[in-house]
Amino acid sequence: GEYKARAKQHAEAAQAFSKVTETSRYGQRALYNEGLSWAEQNEVGRAIKAFQTLLSMKRGSEVTDNVRVGAQLALARAYYQKHNWEAALELYHKIPRDSEMWHDALFESTWAYLRAAKFRSALSNLQSLHSDYYDDFYNPESLILRAIVYLYICKYDEMEKVLRLFEKTY
Repeated sequence: GEYKARAKQHAEAAQAFSKVTETSRYGQRALYNEGLSWAEQNEVGRAIKAFQTLLSMKRGSEVTDNVRVGAQLALARAYYQKHNWEAALELYHKIPRDSEMWHDALFESTWAYLRAAKFRSALSNLQSLHSDYYDDFYNPESLILRAIVYLYICKYDEMEKVLRLFEKTY
């Protein structure tokens, strides 16, 4: 399955991953990769089903369990791909703040807020992403995203400031 996925043969990869049983020590990884393969083919419904199955398998695990959080994040991404902004946002909010994936979830949820026309929430997330705490993160796209939000809400002066900061920084 991994070989087929690397070769961008996602249909064959999904079939190979689906043959791994859930009880196998590779079962959870195969289910996650199967979901990714379906998402790559734009078979979002099948991807969602795979990620939901994986998430239900991890129901009793710790909230910060990497497989569980990865399944939640993948499920949020699948709903985003399906243009279901509300479902994606609900899942992004379930990512625990003390998870190593929280920063990614915060950033990605900002895009979902933009697409859902929730500009205040998008700016709130960007305020967090641009705080001193995250200074060490390389994320130039967040400045572009901030400029886009300012463009949508007609704050052209702020947009220009952010674009100048982007040019200066990157």
